[in-house]
Amino acid sequence: MARKNNNVSERLRKVLDYLEDPSHPEGISQNDFQKLIGLKSRTSFYNYLSSASEAGYIFSSITINRKTYYSLVSKPEGHKYSELSVHDYYSFLILREILTHPEGMYLDVEKSGYRIQNTDFYERDSLFDRFCFGNDEDDYSYEKINVDIGRNQMRNIINKMADDGIVKKVWSGRAGYAYYPAQGSEQLLFRCSKEKLDNILFYISQISPYRRDYPSLESAYNKMCISIGKPDELKPSGQNFIFTGRKYKSYSEIRSLLDRLSGVDYIDYLLELIYYEDNILIKCFFATGLIVFSEEDNKLYLLGRQKEYPNAAGKYTFLDIEAISGIDQSPYQNREYKSNIYIDHYKKMFVIGMSEYEKVSISFKDIFNIGKKLKQLQDLRSETSHCNQNSQSLTLEYHDVTCDYKRMLPLLCSIGRAATVHAPSELIAQVRDELENNLIAYREAGFDV
Repeated sequence: MARKNNNVSERLRKVLDYLEDPSHPEGISQNDFQKLIGLKSRTSFYNYLSSASEAGYIFSSITINRKTYYSLVSKPEGHKYSELSVHDYYSFLILREILTHPEGMYLDVEKSGYRIQNTDFYERDSLFDRFCFGNDEDDYSYEKINVDIGRNQMRNIINKMADDGIVKKVWSGRAGYAYYPAQGSEQLLFRCSKEKLDNILFYISQISPYRRDYPSLESAYNKMCISIGKPDELKPSGQNFIFTGRKYKSYSEIRSLLDRLSGVDYIDYLLELIYYEDNILIKCFFATGLIVFSEEDNKLYLLGRQKEYPNAAGKYTFLDIEAISGIDQSPYQNREYKSNIYIDHYKKMFVIGMSEYEKVSISFKDIFNIGKKLKQLQDLRSETSHCNQNSQSLTLEYHDVTCDYKRMLPLLCSIGRAATVHAPSELIAQVRDELENNLIAYREAGFDV
């Protein structure tokens, strides 16, 4: 058996060298794998993987753009992994931010003193604004990425990334340097076996809550627990995983819907979609902006721009992934993914929508625990809503900005006279029509109302 192990190890040497090359973050394609080990048939290849597994070499596979890629997740004892360096870790964090800003990012907008004079800064975020540095006097931030290095160290890292061709560095005059994704840059992929994931979860569960990075680690822990179907019942997220009434989709069901997109690159390319709307077959190009799961609708949506042909301006809309019958990748570039308009709409959505924003104003009588319910709603929509106590009228005044205020209708009608809508006018008319229709239905059923 030892001879067999040595044989596998020798034949894998070229594959291991290939996978250690940082220019192949996606792994090795099946065709390249077969060429490097000298096997032509798929049957021989799968038998070889089985032999490699017996020898302690465990591979995982992932499908990208209809091609299968393999990455090594485990080696036999005696082989040591080279640990991820601090430079590599922070390079990943920086690259992840820059990849979501194809329009470019500056290092420190405020320091340049140029923001007031140049509105271009409103379109290019400051990279330093996305991080809370270890030497900052400010407290831990939930909205920023907390790191243990200083600004000068991060400046050195990003300049090294520019020298290595990972990002593109462009001089912008008084504004300083702007940083862009380099040609061909892609999101980095992390993979690990289920056994290693269990070990990670156990380790995180033992971490002291007084650590500086504990909130971020706790959030990751909760998401990973739910992802593998093992919510921690001692955590609030685990308790909230039990629903009454409607049966919500599990993470595995959501994942199965996402698998429909696994064979296409919706981030970089337009999609060619086929779906039915009011029994009419529609074929279109679609520039994906965001993928959103709506708990209210219990559906997974594509947010983006629907186009009749690739160069058309198109219209902003959202599509239920379950209702799409055909999905193909086109050769045309997509420049919409995670652009600011979708991020902004996501913050202002009450359920799901891509309409123009409207200001909503509603007053509530503080009965039936409405104050508590509004506090929960306000916490969920902390960036767009606020609630005031009117001591004279003994009412709670709720104000919000949303792009789908029509979705508030069931909530308002369930509260009845305790709610008064002040704006917008269309919502007032909808509430009035809904209540009048309910009264008519009750009278027709013989009730005295």
